[in-house]
Amino acid sequence: MLKTLLDGQFPDNLPFCLTERPIIPTPDMDYDDIEIPGRDGTLTIENGYKNITIPCEYNILEDYNVKALTRKIKAFFLNKKTLRFSDDTVFYKIKKIQFSDIENDIEEYGLFKITFELDPFQYELTSAFDITKPGIITNPGSYKSLPYLKIYGSGTLVINNQSITIQDVADYIELDCDIGNAYKGQIDMNEHMRGEFPFFKVGENSISWSGNITKISGHGNWRHV
Repeated sequence: MLKTLLDGQFPDNLPFCLTERPIIPTPDMDYDDIEIPGRDGTLTIENGYKNITIPCEYNILEDYNVKALTRKIKAFFLNKKTLRFSDDTVFYKIKKIQFSDIENDIEEYGLFKITFELDPFQYELTSAFDITKPGIITNPGSYKSLPYLKIYGSGTLVINNQSITIQDVADYIELDCDIGNAYKGQIDMNEHMRGEFPFFKVGENSISWSGNITKISGHGNWRHV
């Protein structure tokens, strides 16, 4: 039976299942077309991929108390961050969840609908790395990735041709390149970093450093369009 895994979990005590595997759309690129006098055609600027929407229909499998079941269903779906289908090895980041009129739909049809609005990308389940000497990190995805990095020590980190300087860090600093934030636990560490947040291009990425950096660990956040 195909399951909907939210934050990696599916409650076996809830009597519902997908009526069919949902269609996974390909994200659309958001473009700006700018007309320039004296130029043939337009200047096209890529702004990034748009979110995708996946509607899912669920069938109720057994007798139930509608009101109690509705509460349990909402509790399962609310406040979740990731979506995965049990027949696949990638997950999606949830932006929004929209419910149909669950209670009425169950009473009338024995089913209900949930619509997921998602980040455009499919993310691989495993992307962890831990390196203690310069080398190569391979991005196996089909699009550049925005990693999470945990850098031990201070110095200059170079990924491909991009340099990031870490200053006055006694133990470690964390870089979340997706949201553009440097921190250590709950402590703001942005003033200890100089340079742009790095990314990993598709394929091989060289990584090296100088200073007293001893180790770099993290997650590549490999993703596919």
